Amino acid sequence: MKKTVYVSEDCQNNPVKFLAAVTDLENLLPQLNQRDDAE
Repeated sequence: MKKTVYVSEDCQNNPVKFLAAVTDLENLLPQLNQRDDAE
């Protein structure tokens, strides 16, 4: 199943907010991968 990340229009109009959101996601990815490994 493909995971889709929705970006709000606010972020689309504000590259700084967009980058911050992407950075937050990248920080979360290792935690998600660890959860998968735990299973």
